[in-house]
Amino acid sequence: MVMCAIRECWQVVNVPFATLEVTSKCNSRCKTCNVWRFQADQNENKRELDNEECCTVLSQLSKLGCQSIELHGGEPTLRRDLPELVSCCTRLGMATMFATNGLSMTENLASGLVEAGLKQIRFSLEGPRETHNLIRGREDAFDKQMQAIEAIHKADKAGRVLKIINTTISSLNIQGIEDIIDVARQVQIKYVLVFLASVVGPDVAEQTNEIFGEDVAYRRSLLDGELLIHDPDLIERKRAGLLKRAQEQDVRLNNSTFFTMPVSAVIRGIKRHPGPCSRIYDACTVDSFGDVLPCEYLRYRFGNVRDQPLKDILAGPRFQQFSRIYAENVDRLRICDYCCHSL
Repeated sequence: MVMCAIRECWQVVNVPFATLEVTSKCNSRCKTCNVWRFQADQNENKRELDNEECCTVLSQLSKLGCQSIELHGGEPTLRRDLPELVSCCTRLGMATMFATNGLSMTENLASGLVEAGLKQIRFSLEGPRETHNLIRGREDAFDKQMQAIEAIHKADKAGRVLKIINTTISSLNIQGIEDIIDVARQVQIKYVLVFLASVVGPDVAEQTNEIFGEDVAYRRSLLDGELLIHDPDLIERKRAGLLKRAQEQDVRLNNSTFFTMPVSAVIRGIKRHPGPCSRIYDACTVDSFGDVLPCEYLRYRFGNVRDQPLKDILAGPRFQQFSRIYAENVDRLRICDYCCHSL
């Protein structure tokens, strides 16, 4: 029944959630992400969407029923007009969120974001100072993030912004992963989201590109397999340890697939149950250069917002072609195993 519905879905008519990649630039050097390694290639002979173009896209998303939008990167705070983009979303009735490494956060920026109506901010933290700095590739990463959290707390005296700590679990921080709960408690943040590191191998990327007949696999997650956790007993202990520490410290952990997936899957980096993904048909991604994509992992270009309105792009021939290929291959698209979304 689901597969039949997918085969008949040749356009997107409603987009309740969307991602706007406001920049491809990043000032971190994370071992769990490749954005910084190829950003120079991405930016060559390309111009990122300016403020007016971004607001036009946001307006078009609003007309498509978008209620919630993630301003993604790269590192979103490298956009000087980030508060203006948040304000644009607020005027259009869309809730905004973004994740940050905190390196560029200032008190003025924090105040601007809160005043603009930001609904949620996620502070990326991989553990205590030494662990976080190692993974982030900068000696000032932890202290800068602490300053960013303090700046948002100071600006948000009314408590209108939901503050969350994002933690990516890998072999680099699994041994002391419970310590992230202590850090959250110390900085007065009640919510922690944990994600398993996404490690896409060259073979998976090659298979994905072969299926679609072009280069669509997201290079951000083409990472060293050594980031994966190979000890099943360690995974079980850390699952229990995280839950116990969170309960002791009154910190709320999200219902991450790190806790719910079989250990045999976690060892391989898989964090999604099999089956078609709803995000293909009720969400979309617009990258910082205006290309419209189905999602973060499948960079299949439907069109560009500089050439066509978003509504027309999502009803166009490239979307129809993608939908047909996806429906025919959904059961063997291994790259989707490393994303946490499913129908």
